Amino acid sequence: MDQNEEFETLLEWVNDLNLLSPVSKVHSFNDGVIFSKILFQIDPECTGLDHKNEEDLNPYSDWVDRVKNLKKVYKELLYFYLNKLGKNLDPINIITLSRNNKPDLVCQFLKYLLYASMYCERKAKFVKKITRLSKKTQLSIMQIIKNLMESQKGQITLTNKQKENEEEKRKKENENTNEKELLKNIFQLKETVDQQKEELNKKNKTLKEQSKIIQQSIGKIKEAKDEKQEMTKKLKSLEKENDQMYKHLKKYETKYEKLKKSHLTLGQELESKHDQELEKIMIENTRLKETEKEKLRLDYEIIELNEQLEEFKKLETLHKLYKEKIEQIPQLKDSLVLLENRNEELLSQIEQLNDQLEKNSQLQNNYEVTKDENQELKIENQHYKSSYERTKNELNEAIKSRNEGLVRYEELSRKNTLINNELIELKEQLKINNICNDHSNNPNNNNNNSENNNFSMSVHWENEFLKKQLTKLQSEFDKFIKLGQMQETTENEHEDRLKQLLKNTQDSKLKVEQQLISMGKKNIQLESQLETTKSELEIIKGTLELKNQDNSSQNIIKSLEDKLIQSTNSKKILLKKLTDQEKNKENLMLQLKNSLEEKVKLNQQFQNSQNKLFETEKLVISSKNREKNAALKITEYRKSIKNCLLKIQKKEQTINHFSMKLKQSEQIKQHLEKRLLENAKKRGQLICQNKDSQYWKKKFLEKTNNLEKENQLITSSIYSLGSEILRIRNQNFNKPIQNKRKRYFYEKN
Repeated sequence: MDQNEEFETLLEWVNDLNLLSPVSKVHSFNDGVIFSKILFQIDPECTGLDHKNEEDLNPYSDWVDRVKNLKKVYKELLYFYLNKLGKNLDPINIITLSRNNKPDLVCQFLKYLLYASMYCERKAKFVKKITRLSKKTQLSIMQIIKNLMESQKGQITLTNKQKENEEEKRKKENENTNEKELLKNIFQLKETVDQQKEELNKKNKTLKEQSKIIQQSIGKIKEAKDEKQEMTKKLKSLEKENDQMYKHLKKYETKYEKLKKSHLTLGQELESKHDQELEKIMIENTRLKETEKEKLRLDYEIIELNEQLEEFKKLETLHKLYKEKIEQIPQLKDSLVLLENRNEELLSQIEQLNDQLEKNSQLQNNYEVTKDENQELKIENQHYKSSYERTKNELNEAIKSRNEGLVRYEELSRKNTLINNELIELKEQLKINNICNDHSNNPNNNNNNSENNNFSMSVHWENEFLKKQLTKLQSEFDKFIKLGQMQETTENEHEDRLKQLLKNTQDSKLKVEQQLISMGKKNIQLESQLETTKSELEIIKGTLELKNQDNSSQNIIKSLEDKLIQSTNSKKILLKKLTDQEKNKENLMLQLKNSLEEKVKLNQQFQNSQNKLFETEKLVISSKNREKNAALKITEYRKSIKNCLLKIQKKEQTINHFSMKLKQSEQIKQHLEKRLLENAKKRGQLICQNKDSQYWKKKFLEKTNNLEKENQLITSSIYSLGSEILRIRNQNFNKPIQNKRKRYFYEKN
């Protein structure tokens, strides 16, 4: 076998063990989780693996964790081989297994596990799982096991002494680990002692208290020993109960096997009887299906006969109707002759009315045109009125603004007069000032030069000030004059516009009045035309009375007179009625055509009905014969159905009887299954109790050992501390005492 084939067969075996997830690659074995699962299935008493926690089953990301886990699994497997098989294993390089993706080491590990599964307590379970696999894989697994057997033939089985030696070695290793931990603790104590040498004198009291606490702990140790004795007694009682439960389980297993055998025999008998009855029921079902088919065929034939009868009844009613219509044909001929004569008279009257209607329509159109023109003129008149009112309002506003402008103009003229007066006064003052200046310039007045100079300076300044005022007043006066001229021009322009608007409104008013006069004349003309048409209509009435003296013509003329009278009031109604008359005319023409066509169709239908009567008589005779045959067949079919129903009732009774038996057997089966489940639960509980008892035994032993070791450590530490205290005291006494206080303290101690 190749290495790849071996790996594939072992992979199939691993995937058939119902692990949490299927395995497909080599690197999934690197963390050792799958090996630990398989080993737990082989031997659930492995102490080094905690398979109850799901956290341990997760893949390890760190390489160091993977190596540790693989080492644990390998140690447990080696322990299983040594204790239970008495054989040793070849060493496996775990570091390369955790790093490499080659299948060599994985195959070797899996082979050891497969070999262990063939020689463990759960051997039957693993053999069943192998038998489920394909034949090829089974043969390859057998070959692998043979190869392992041959390879391990050369190895010598270990003796009991070697086993004891190995157990002693394991115990020594455990003791060495404990000693190492103790040494670590001692070194830590020494370090603390070195650090606290100076403070030992202060802590003498604390040591005394600690000694008391140690005595208390010794008392607790004695109590623990008493508890240990009680636990041993309880364990013995649990073992006895365990043995009793195991005996009961064996009894239940024997009973279960007997019941299983009886259940199998009953099931086989019931299956044989059930098959026989099913065959009989199938045969009867085929017969019933055939009878149902015949029943459906007869039902279809009955339905067809009923349809033929209904058609025959319809034909009889049609035959009666056609006979009645044939009897009415001579009366229809007389009525047709009268209708043709009446139609000719109506056509002549309609032609006359069409001529009159054309005239009326022309008059109506003229009237509507004039009416529209009147309405347009009215709208224009209203428009002109509104424009006239607007212009009137604008004129009033313009007059008001003009009056306001006149008031302003008067005020400006007043201001102008005031300014003129002020200018005159200022000019007079200037003249006076000039005269004074001339007088001051005379040689006779040399004495008063100083006084006159001052006066002349003041006058000069006043003159300059007055000149400036004059220039300002003249500029303001010019501005007022310009404003007055601007206002006059604007007022004149506004007056011209208003005058033009007045002229336009007067002209439009005259035009509207002229148009109204012309429209009134047109209305008079139209009224005269209407009167002439009325007179013409009266003349037509006289001619119609002379030509047509029948009662029908007089009624039509009266209706026409009423319509003409109403036409003056509502011309729209006349038009609608005329259209209705035209439609009636068309309907009458269509009715005449339809009556002629119906006459032709009636002749054809009469001939067809005679032919159908002969055919229906033949069909009735044949249908009666069919009905007789169908009635006979139905009676026979009903008898056969009754017989079938009786047989079916008997079969149902037998089926119900067997179903009751099956239900009883199923109830027995369910009861047995419940019992088996209860037994399995009890067995599981006993196994759990055994495991728990073993686990608590180990824990108890470990605790007792730990307590004894701790006791020894405490005693040794106390002795070492005492010796160190004495050594320190001796050293202090040997030193020369410099201070008296220190000497006193040491002597006291």
